[in-house]
Amino acid sequence: MGRFISRRRFLTYAAGAAVGTGLYGVAWEPRRFHIADESVVIRGLPQALYGLKVVHLSDFHRGHWVSEDHIGRAGDLARTLDADLVVLTGDFVTGRASYAWSCLDALGSIPSRLGTFAVMGNHDWWTDSTVVRRALARAGVHVLSNAAVRITLDDSPLWLLGVEDMWSPAFSLAKAVYAAGSNEPRILLCHNPDVFATASAWGLDLVLSGHTHGGQVCLPGIGPLLLPIRADRRLASGTHRVGRTSIHVTRGVGVVAPPVRINCPPEVSRITLHPEADYPVA
Repeated sequence: MGRFISRRRFLTYAAGAAVGTGLYGVAWEPRRFHIADESVVIRGLPQALYGLKVVHLSDFHRGHWVSEDHIGRAGDLARTLDADLVVLTGDFVTGRASYAWSCLDALGSIPSRLGTFAVMGNHDWWTDSTVVRRALARAGVHVLSNAAVRITLDDSPLWLLGVEDMWSPAFSLAKAVYAAGSNEPRILLCHNPDVFATASAWGLDLVLSGHTHGGQVCLPGIGPLLLPIRADRRLASGTHRVGRTSIHVTRGVGVVAPPVRINCPPEVSRITLHPEADYPVA
């Protein structure tokens, strides 16, 4: 007959495993950056934009739990990705809007041919989005507020739309859509991926979001423990497509309390654009 482990010893082992997992989740995994290298098909993509690389960062949450050094590592990693376009999808701060200055200083400039664009997140609104916008402007970042900008590369157009956070009273996707041309590729920046169904109904080509942190804690067989979205749980992170519209949801750079990541490391994303002919339907 096999030996049975005593209840006391079992509880000791379980407590040790819990402490070890907690220490890993606080001290190690939040620092272990992952590069999400994704390809997205855009219908009608002009030839000059084939292979365009969009570097996407979100959810910095500079504050008590996220240091300047941590954000600086994200910036250093982003600078290795040869960006054509850089987008930042909100939540630059937690707790105080004044953290935005050190957030943008730590992130630094990320070289790109077409510039750097940003939208606000819910934490930016909950503190003081005006202060956050000022910090972004000082850093040379263009903030899109329910607006659209037409970018050209070798005379080939790409519309970049950006909206206020969905949890703010200022949110208006319609304003951004009406400001953009409808017969040219359109990429939407929105902090919250709950926008995806509406963006798909408008026929937008790509949505770039954050907000979820991937759940921060993902358990085998269960997935993310807590997601602040109403949409399909599959939108916790990664790239998905419905019809002509794709979405990429990044796990983000920082954390909120509890400051733990387990099976869900922080992320810097690079999305490469391809024409539909590159990915024929079987």
